[in-house]
Amino acid sequence: MAKIYEPMVPPLTARELLDLYYLDARCHLLETAAILDRIERARGGDEALKDERVMKLLDACRLLRETSGNRAERFLRLFSDSPGHEVPGDSKGGNRP
Repeated sequence: MAKIYEPMVPPLTARELLDLYYLDARCHLLETAAILDRIERARGGDEALKDERVMKLLDACRLLRETSGNRAERFLRLFSDSPGHEVPGDSKGGNRP
């Protein structure tokens, strides 16, 4: 008989998880905002803000506001490389950070 998928329930309460992760999440969002500010202020910043990678970061921010769940999966799909699209500076088969 096939096993029915049951979502894993964390052992902590939602409030405990929020208390545990809030400062880390805030820190990462602040760092992302600061990075975008640095790019914008740099020479050529206006053009760089039109880069596909920046657009993906902004799309990810919008994704975080959605309430339909599975944000992590959708986030990973957003940033996954499409076949035929190489990341600048990356060679085929090269290790990526």
